[in-house]
Amino acid sequence: MAASTTSLLECRLLGPLDIEVGGRRLQMTAPRLQSVLGTLLLRAGETVPVQRLVDCVWEGRPPADPSNQIAVCVSLLRRKLVQAGAAGDLIVTEAPGYRLQTHAVRLDTRRVTQLGKEAAERRAAGEHEAAVGLLGEALSLWRGPLLAGVSRQVWQSDVHAWEEKRVALRDMCTKIQLELGQYEHLISELSSFIQEHPLFERPRAQLMTALYHSGRQADALRVFRETSELLKAELAVAPGAELRQLHHDILHGTLPPVRRVATWQDGPAPRRRAAAPTTPFRASTPSTPGILSIPDAPVTSTAPVTPDDPVTPGAPVAQTAPGAAAAPVRATEVSTVPTASAPPTGPCLLPGDIGEFVGREAEIAAIQDILAPGTGPVPVVGVVGAGGTGKSTLAVHVAHRLRPAFTGGQLYIDLRGTAARPVSPAEALARLLRELGLPASSIPAEVEERAERYRALLADRRVLIVLDNAAGTEQIRPLLPGTGSCGVLITGRARVGVVSTANVFELDMFSEEQAVQLLGRIAGAGRTQAEPEAARELVGHCGRLPLAVGIVGAKLAAKPHWSLARVAVRLADERQRLDELTHDKLAVRASLRSSYEGIGPAARRLLHGLALSDFGEWVAAPVLGLPAARAESLLEELVDARLIEVMDTGRVAQLRYRMHSLVRLYAMEQGAATAPGAAVEQDRANGIGVGFGTSGAGVAMGAMGPVPGTPVGAGDFAAELRTVAGAVARGPVTSVVHTHHAVRGGEFGAVRGGSDLPRGTELAAVANGVPALRRYEAERARPIAPSVLSADCGVDACAADLAAACRCLVSARGHHDHGD
Repeated sequence: MAASTTSLLECRLLGPLDIEVGGRRLQMTAPRLQSVLGTLLLRAGETVPVQRLVDCVWEGRPPADPSNQIAVCVSLLRRKLVQAGAAGDLIVTEAPGYRLQTHAVRLDTRRVTQLGKEAAERRAAGEHEAAVGLLGEALSLWRGPLLAGVSRQVWQSDVHAWEEKRVALRDMCTKIQLELGQYEHLISELSSFIQEHPLFERPRAQLMTALYHSGRQADALRVFRETSELLKAELAVAPGAELRQLHHDILHGTLPPVRRVATWQDGPAPRRRAAAPTTPFRASTPSTPGILSIPDAPVTSTAPVTPDDPVTPGAPVAQTAPGAAAAPVRATEVSTVPTASAPPTGPCLLPGDIGEFVGREAEIAAIQDILAPGTGPVPVVGVVGAGGTGKSTLAVHVAHRLRPAFTGGQLYIDLRGTAARPVSPAEALARLLRELGLPASSIPAEVEERAERYRALLADRRVLIVLDNAAGTEQIRPLLPGTGSCGVLITGRARVGVVSTANVFELDMFSEEQAVQLLGRIAGAGRTQAEPEAARELVGHCGRLPLAVGIVGAKLAAKPHWSLARVAVRLADERQRLDELTHDKLAVRASLRSSYEGIGPAARRLLHGLALSDFGEWVAAPVLGLPAARAESLLEELVDARLIEVMDTGRVAQLRYRMHSLVRLYAMEQGAATAPGAAVEQDRANGIGVGFGTSGAGVAMGAMGPVPGTPVGAGDFAAELRTVAGAVARGPVTSVVHTHHAVRGGEFGAVRGGSDLPRGTELAAVANGVPALRRYEAERARPIAPSVLSADCGVDACAADLAAACRCLVSARGHHDHGD
């Protein structure tokens, strides 16, 4: 039934032809009607000659009377538009053809032109974020190539022109975002755009720039290498001068900084949204529920009219003048459909995936399975681990793989949980609401109201939310959606209470094989294959920490003339290792600092004093002279900060802890910076000495507190005895008392002298005076290997002395069967 008043005709040409009248879709399946209407819309406001319409419809093979057939098509179009509720004078006859008037028509093409002009004006006025928002809105109107699905030769120049306009708008938007410093936000978008236009060099140059300024120099160089190979294979040409110069600057570290107009702390500018509330074009849906059919009308033309072929060539028809009665139309040829029955496709805010991803296959499979959208509670997954283990990399990698399942979009936000000031829930919600299309002026002031609006916008949408680098439960809870159609992936160094234990994945260091594989992916597999021993040595110096291995790989990629052995030599010096493990904006020290600055002064001093590869919990209390309960709390603080980890010893009563080699170096470095070296050594030796109960040195054990009586094995003393062995091995001492002072942290250098006693004998003398040897009785099946002790503390020359000391140790207890 025709509408009583005329309605606005909304036409979308940037993609499949989509027509709406008064909010209801006008279905038009006849190809000839699509061709005529599409041509008139492309030239809206202009007179389109009949001959151009003939060329569009029949493409060089017209019927006997093509002008008559075009007249019938125009008549049918008029009838369809009027019955749908549009104005009756939209299409007028005007020599030498027809003109579509624009007074009651809204075109997405015109909206794009308007937005592009406004964006240029805003940019010129210095309103860069507003310009990005306008450009994002313009780009969101593209649903595909111009008039996709209705291919006509006469439209090709228009198709190319609008694609070039799209590229130009995207290029302008990218330039502004580079100036705003929004590098991470650009990487994902540029990567997707390059897949659509693989031979365009400009977006590849912009991607290289964004990667470089994000601290990913190796990735930027990889983009250039792939571009060179592609251009050579497809076009037999080399990259242009711009790309070559950019490659040279990145390779030599001479790329000048991008002119910045804002900082990251200002928040990302509004991004490209598929359907922001200010966009005048509603997203169309392919569904057909609610189709309203127009009643049948008698067909007066002698030519049969069908949906697929409205005009039979050669059939007698009458010319239709403007304003004359339109030809009748079948009900099946036109109908209107309510729109917005499904949510529009949302934004993808994910950072770019990396091509060098290695390992974690089991975790990836399990996370994908848990996050599959459903109708139950919201699936929430947590990825936790120490700094540098690749939590964010894994989360982004999995999120990209899950994109097809989450058609409503993928949200990403770095919550800066390890920073001095993490992102507050209010800030995070404001940013996420903007990305979901809510204007800044409509965002509520209160956190609770923002969370409610956030959940309402996500209801029934399939949206994946990646909350990276979370600080804790209070920060996360308001950011959780309310329906099971969404999924949440959280990363952080500590567990958060909103994640079920079964859904938490702990990331550990890589295996040696995985670490070498990652090194080869970044630096080049040929280099690791050529120097396998050096490659293993390198990843060993890195402690198989993915971040450290990645930094070494990036340095090697930037220095193709360096051998792996050369870098291994540089890393071998522990005093310089953390200095070497830095490249561009990546640094292991910075990653460790973020954890270190999050713990209290007492925990920091404990970390300095426990700079051991592994140790028992009984060492902690005497290091700081604290009660055992307080020391245990500080140990847990270090565990939560991922600076130490609990070893799986199979024991319950006696815990042991492990400290990563790079954490140990950082702890020693910070201890030396905050207190004299002797004081730090004394803290460490106090814990070991009191824990052992060194009464043989004449120290009153009663003043030090009781020795823990939990039975432990000889292997549980291994790390502590390494420290003792290292102290004794530095030089001869004159007496057992001086050895005790060395163990207790005294100035060993002041008592160096001409003792004839072997160093191992001195150690044995101290060991024989340890009343805590009663613990050795419980588990003596694992004697300490003296060669291991000496090798670990770098005193190979005194291995025989240490063996003698261990023989004295077991002999003192009467266990002669272990003396060998």
